[in-house]
Parts: sequence; C-alpha cells; structure tokens
Amino acid sequence: MCAVLYTTDPAASEAQLRSLARGLLGQGLRVVIVSSQRDVTPALQAELAQAGAELRTLGPRGPAPVAALLSLRQLTAILRRFRPSVLTVCAADTATPLLAVLAARIAGVPLVRAERGGGAARRARLTSALADAAFDRIIRANGASGNGNGHRLRQKRLELPGGVDLSRFEPERAGGAQARRLAGIADGTFVVMAFAPADDGPALELCRELARQLSLRRRRHCVILADVDPGDARPQARTEGRLALLRWPDGAAACLAAADVFVEAAVWSRGRSRLLEAMAMRRPVIVAGDDPAHRVVTDGVNGLVVAPGTPATLAEAARRLAVDAALARELGERARATVELRYSADLAMERLARLYRDLATA
Repeated sequence: MCAVLYTTDPAASEAQLRSLARGLLGQGLRVVIVSSQRDVTPALQAELAQAGAELRTLGPRGPAPVAALLSLRQLTAILRRFRPSVLTVCAADTATPLLAVLAARIAGVPLVRAERGGGAARRARLTSALADAAFDRIIRANGASGNGNGHRLRQKRLELPGGVDLSRFEPERAGGAQARRLAGIADGTFVVMAFAPADDGPALELCRELARQLSLRRRRHCVILADVDPGDARPQARTEGRLALLRWPDGAAACLAAADVFVEAAVWSRGRSRLLEAMAMRRPVIVAGDDPAHRVVTDGVNGLVVAPGTPATLAEAARRLAVDAALARELGERARATVELRYSADLAMERLARLYRDLATA
C-alpha cells in the first residue's frame, strides 16, 4: 500500500514531512513525496531516501497558467501511476493547495490534510468549492458526468492532529539551562512559562500582570513569554523586571525544560500542541478559559484549570504549585502519562496508517 505526501514548501514543512515519512514507513507503507518546488535540501533528500521514501518534483516552468496546468498533469500522472490509498497534503499555511485537491478529484484518490489543529475551515471550504467548479468544467469538457466515475464519492477531507515526539521532551536532554542563562535567570528561581508570538499584545499584557501579582515569600520568580517560532536565526532575550521576553527559534523543548510551570490562557491559545508538549515534558500545566484545546486537562488530575480573564487566578494557581512541590511533581507525571496514552507520535502514526488502510478498502 502506498501513500503520497504532497507539499508546496518543503522548507516550511520539513519537520512534518520527516515525521510523516518515517512514521508511515515504519507502519509498512510505501511513501512517495511530491514537491512543487526544487528547494528540498540535499540533507533532507538523503535522509528520506535512506529511510526508504521516494522523491518526485513537479518542475514545469513558464507562464503561471501553463505551469499550473503542467503541474496538475504531472501530479495526476503520479497519482495514477502509484495508485496511493491516500494523497496527504503537508502545508505550513491554512489553505489546502487547489492543485492537490483538483488532482485528487481527477485521479479518484482520497485527500487527507495533515496539520496541527483547526482554524482553516473557512479557507478549506473555499478551496474545495473552487476545486468542485474546476472539476465540473473538466468533466463537462470530456462529456462525462461528475459523479459517474466515482471520483467525488471517494473524495474525503480530514484534518489530523500531529502527535508528540516523546523522545524530544525529556528534561535532562532538552537544554533548559541554556534558555535560563539567556534569559538571565538565577538558580533556584521559580519559572512560569507561556508561549505566544512577540507581537501578541493581550498575551504580553496578561503575562506582565501575572509577573506583578505572583508573590512568593521565600523564592524568586520569573514569568517567561517565549516566541518559539520566530524568523530570527539566533535566540534573543530581554527582561522587564520579573518578566522575560524570549525569542527561541529552535522549538519549545529547551524553553519547557527551563520552566517549573506552564501556563496556557484562551487569550493567546493557538491550539493544543504547545500544551501537549509541556505535558510531555512532565511540567504541571495551568489552563484558563474554555478553549476546546484545554479539554485535555482535567482539574486536579493532570493539571489545574482556573477561571478565565484575570491574572489573579493564574497567579494563585502558580503560587499553589510553587509551595507544594509534591503536587507539582504528581501533576507533571500524570500529564506525561496522558500524552503517552493518547497523544504520542507513535499512536498518531498508528491511527494514520489505520485510516489509510480503511480508505484503501472503502
């Protein structure tokens, strides 16, 4: 059984391509990666080839309409040649490429979009509607019925959450000491960690208030607001009293290893991926608000859930964990167990491979 992974931007979706390819190969599937650009790095090419994946590039040049039609023809030919059970789109942005949707319709292949959580529903519906219109034109031009060949009946669009690679979230291996040094945090300081882009005003204001209201009698404290996906090539940090603003381009692991507590509030929530990573790092988590992504946390079992809207509630919960080390440790261990049982990358790959096999036999 074969799965085709399609991407328009290999650089932006490199981590996703790597994890999907390795995971599906590990489940016994044949994997073909198709890129619409020639910017797959030689290192990634060599790594994927060594793992057993095959690489194809759509390479037409010329005026945009001509190049698009040739790319569509090439991708459709690839789908017909390899006869995959699924065409999987790996995209860094929120819109599923129209080329992929249209090629899947023409070739009669189910389409799966692999991404980390929602926010793309409206643009996805628009892309699907555009593909429907274009597909109808192609069918009419060839004198056939849109449903007669079963293409549309076999079309499926699913959104798959990514699992957490547990091997990356071990405190002793993640390099938290480097992040603490960069932020100028002294040994013994109680660190509360939150993630948000550097230009997120509501998140910044809430963290400022949290740093001001959190008071520990016998211990220093610091609130870190980290931007872990910046465009800068090197880490940066600046401090505002008990608030540290950290720009860390190498992912969340080192920042979480530097923290004692992780805080997630609806005012800046962008899905549950960072929350799950904090839980995988065995960090006690505090969530505020009614964001659906927070439902993975059960109050008092694998984290703390507080009322939304006020820094005072977050500060009180953080204070409780600072003075009760046993509770913090117990919540952290239960959080890790939750991810291991329900949200690990291995489980995600097993579910994905099962889905591909189900679609192949549907």
